[in-house]
Formats: sequence, C-alpha cells, structure tokens
Amino acid sequence: MTRRDLAAPASRRLWDEIGDSLFSADFVTGNLEFPINPHTQHYRILRYSVREEFAEPFISLPPKGGFDYFSLGNNHINDSYAEGVRNTMEYLDAHSILHSGCSAVEEDIDTFPIVDINGISVALLSYTFTTNGVELEDDFTYGVNLVRFNALDDADYDPSLIHRHIEKARQDGADLIVCNIHWGIEFEYYPSKRLVSRAHDLLEAGVDVIVGHHPHILNPAEWYTTKDGRNTLCCYSLGNLTSFALKRPTMKLSEIVKFSVEAGNASDGSRKIRLTGATIEPTFFCKHGFGKKADHRILPLFKTYEELDSRSDLTPWQKYQIRHVYAEYQQYFLQKDAFTYV
Repeated sequence: MTRRDLAAPASRRLWDEIGDSLFSADFVTGNLEFPINPHTQHYRILRYSVREEFAEPFISLPPKGGFDYFSLGNNHINDSYAEGVRNTMEYLDAHSILHSGCSAVEEDIDTFPIVDINGISVALLSYTFTTNGVELEDDFTYGVNLVRFNALDDADYDPSLIHRHIEKARQDGADLIVCNIHWGIEFEYYPSKRLVSRAHDLLEAGVDVIVGHHPHILNPAEWYTTKDGRNTLCCYSLGNLTSFALKRPTMKLSEIVKFSVEAGNASDGSRKIRLTGATIEPTFFCKHGFGKKADHRILPLFKTYEELDSRSDLTPWQKYQIRHVYAEYQQYFLQKDAFTYV
C-alpha cells in the first residue's frame, strides 16, 4: 500500500535491505492495493487513489530488480471507480508488468496471464471478497473479480468464476495455478474455519498455491495434500509489506514467501510438476519522520533482530517494536518442520 510520503526521496532506502533477496527470485509477484489515477486522488483512511509518482517506488527499483506481476483483486482497487482501475492497468502495461484480477472490458473477464518460468507454465489468478462499499458502476460490474469468500452462509459463496478460470488455465496449458485471494478478517492472526474449508476446496479443485492478503496482519501458512496426491501451499495472509498508516507493531509485519517448483516425469512417462519447498523471510516495515523528511525501509526481521544492539540507525522505540514482533513471530507463526526461514 502507498501514501503520499512514500514518494522519493522518502523511499530511497525502501528496498536496500531486502531487495537483493526479494528480487533474486525467478519471478516476483505482489498485491498492489491502490489504484494509480492521475485524475483522481484520495488519501483518506479506507480510500486511496494516487498519482504515478507514488507508485514509482514499487515499479522502478534499480539496481535491485522489480516486480513481474501484480495482483489487482483487492478491496481498494476500485477506490476511484472504473477510471482508476483502467488507469492502473494501463500504467502497469506501460511498464511491462503483468496483472490480473480486473478487466478493462467485459470480454476480458476470463483473461489472465500464463507465463513461462524456466520451462514451467504458470497461471496467475486474482480475486477479492469486497470493494469496501465502493460499488462497481452499473456499466462496470465486470471490472473486478468479486467472490464472497467471507460469506457466513455457503449459499452466498459462489466460487464458480474461479472454477471456470481453473478449467481455462488447464486447457491453455498451465502446469501450475497460483491464486491471489483478498479475504479474511482484519487484525486476526488465524483464518476462520469456513475460510480454511473454502481454501481446501479450491486446492482440491486445481489451485496449486494460494497467496492470501487483506487481514493487515500475518496468518499462518500450511501445506495441504489433495485427494489426488498433489502437494499444495496456502499462505492465508502475508501481512503488510508496506502499510505505515497502521500503528501497532504487529501490523508492520510481513512475509516474503519463495516457493520452488520442479518439472519431471511420472512413472507412466507423463509430465509431472510439483512444489518442492518454501522459504519464508519475515520483514518489518520501518518508518522514521514525516512528509519530505520521512524515511521508509523494509527490514529483514531475523537479521535485524540479531544485529539490534549494534544498529545505531534505529531508534529505541523501533528496537522495542522489533523485539516485540520477533517474540510474537516466534510464538505464533514459526513452523520449523514445514518451512525454511531466513
């Protein structure tokens, strides 16, 4: 997420400490939770729409690298209506960044990127449970992929759009399906039982990896073995890579998750794709100062914690926050038997 004081020079050190790790991946994805709209700006709590210069810290990242894909299916993408959605898509297209979750025209609702990553074909899907009460305009009801994941009653939950996309992805040759989902309950560490059940149903239906976001706080990740024997991964919420409007230390926690995939042949000679592991790097969003004097950095949590006594660039309050979230992470999220941590 972005606000006005994330623009340069406040963001000049944003990626310094995690950029080498994040952008070394073969393919880098993220959730872009704001529209880019030069004609309409919103900077109010719960509604955002920014000019291009406030998106640049996420787009132009020399010499570290950059994002290859952004998920746009989230509750803020419609904050400046159809104009904002379309301008965001045009901006990303102009920067050669793939995206899904929104459609500029109705004919594109079943269109999503399928990319070749080292010989493995990966489909990238994206959906959100809401647009925060900012209703899609009558002639733009197709504009955002809406699926009511948080519905209390199963009768109000209709995943047919996702199932249609899963089928199309397989028909179009996808080896692996990665599904970005905006869902869950804000500021809760654990997903609800019904959400876990719906996640498992989607994995059974053919999704291989679920990347979750929206709670603005971390949720655990899990490996799930489907009935047909596939090893799948669900990250229920990756927290906030950048979301400095939220004040509590645990709301500044995030995870960078790297999962590895390999291709081979099954015993019958057929092509087989499998997930072989995942590495998790917890991060902490650190902000110092305001306005033009603001300084934003994303810190690797474990490494920073180990160096804390010698870090003269951090204030006592920031050091206290890092100690606090480190303890929280150790207690509630660390799963050493399931994942590798850095």
